[in-house]
Amino acid sequence: RWQGSLAVDASARRRDAKVRGALVLEPDDGGAARFGVDGKASVNVPLVGDLAAELVKDLVGSVIRRQSAVMERWLRGG
Repeated sequence: RWQGSLAVDASARRRDAKVRGALVLEPDDGGAARFGVDGKASVNVPLVGDLAAELVKDLVGSVIRRQSAVMERWLRGG
């Protein structure tokens, strides 16, 4: 099992978003590798900060899953 840190910072129109967490690579039951992301996001936007943080967290997770799929294809030689 491998675990590394995740830190993403973004800023738009003087509003900051931060994602902090961990990237995890571990074997699944079939012997293949499973890649996961666990973390928290925060966004400094009045009134809708929690909703915006969830959207940012989903976006970062989506990007990491896509990168993981590309890495997996590359490792398999395809």
